[in-house]
Formats: sequence, structure tokens, C-alpha cells
Amino acid sequence: MLRLGEESGREVLLAVQMISCPSCGERLPIDDDTPLGTVIRHDGAEFVLTREFGAFALEPA
Repeated sequence: MLRLGEESGREVLLAVQMISCPSCGERLPIDDDTPLGTVIRHDGAEFVLTREFGAFALEPA
């Protein structure tokens, strides 16, 4: 998945990081600059954004 972004004053396509919901498996987009510890609400549950082995992950809040 790609999104439109800006780099050095020019519009560019940037890759969107995807994370899987631990409860339902749905893939969710997440921006690279989203701070760790952010609470993500999905499917009636809350998860905390973490980073493991160089990739984003969701853990139950």
C-alpha cells in the first residue's frame, strides 16, 4: 500500500507500514512516525503500538 507524501518539497509515493490486529487478523495501516505507546482502537478492543524485531506490533492494552 502506498500513500502520497512529501520529501524535499516534492510529492512522492511512500510505503505504508501494515500491522495485523492480534484478535481478528485484519491488516491496519500505520504511519512510520506514529509514536510507540500509541493506543489503537480496533474491533471493540484497545491495543498498544510497540516495535519488535524492527517491525510494528500491537499488544493488548
